[in-house]
Amino acid sequence: MKTILKDHACYVDVGTVETEIAGETKNLPKPRLVMLAGKVAYRNFSSAGIPVQALLDTGNDVTILKPQKLREIEKSLGFRLPLQAKIRYYENAELQPTFDLAFIFPGDHAYFSTFGIVTPRGWNFDVADMWLGQDLLNQLQVTYDGVNRTVTVVDPNPMSSGTSA
Repeated sequence: MKTILKDHACYVDVGTVETEIAGETKNLPKPRLVMLAGKVAYRNFSSAGIPVQALLDTGNDVTILKPQKLREIEKSLGFRLPLQAKIRYYENAELQPTFDLAFIFPGDHAYFSTFGIVTPRGWNFDVADMWLGQDLLNQLQVTYDGVNRTVTVVDPNPMSSGTSA
């Protein structure tokens, strides 16, 4: 087992939402999001990785990257990335392109998706640059501590999953 992050501060406040309770309108804080600062990079080009804010999204099957971030990676490399595949990542969705990218946790631990990371056309993220889905998170043991607002990430099988960037 290899500890990737230990008691890492990760919760982000994303503002308030107007709520009516018993006839009284209040602005209450939205639930905090579990976010990590990391990098995303093309396979074997981790030195050209770009910084991202990644939402840990256990409800998402696949990892999704904001299309603008893909363009930043291509610009830093000086070439367009080859398409890895096209997948339908939720029911009734159009096929979307995927690319051979890694999410690099703080400490330079890189993890890849079997499917490739999806860059959905026409979808603009407003909260995060990247949503880490089950394709990456299921390679790891992730423990959320809501009271202390931290996350611990452990790789139970470091020889077969993540790599050092």
